[in-house]
Amino acid sequence: MVGKVKVVAIKNLDKCIEKFEKAGDIDLKPIISKLTRIVQRDAKILAPVDTATLMNHIFAKTLSGETASKAGLGSNAIGVVYTNIEYAIYQEYGWSRDLKDGRHIIYSGKPFMRPALQKNEQLIERSVENYLSNKLKSIKK
Repeated sequence: MVGKVKVVAIKNLDKCIEKFEKAGDIDLKPIISKLTRIVQRDAKILAPVDTATLMNHIFAKTLSGETASKAGLGSNAIGVVYTNIEYAIYQEYGWSRDLKDGRHIIYSGKPFMRPALQKNEQLIERSVENYLSNKLKSIKK
């Protein structure tokens, strides 16, 4: 049985292809940078404060271009909120300790990084969606 091949011409195919190529070039760094700073701000607000060392050492950066591509997350921009304070992980996840008398004590910690991200998940989704929508509308013209 022989199949039939039907050739369909798409009007202005070259223009359609060009628009799709431009869509792949949308720079996400401005919106990702803004949203990363929002998560950083909330992490600082949520961080446990004794001496304010941890709060003052929560940083934000936006990776873009080749650095972002190497992360393998399929984006041309990645926001990172981080700290260089050694005890931050114990504050975030808690810790436990065995005492000499045989008791085991568990400290629950006070999460601040994960809640900061969770608090902003919907804002991040909406903001990126709106940003891309606006950029695509400008390409459409």
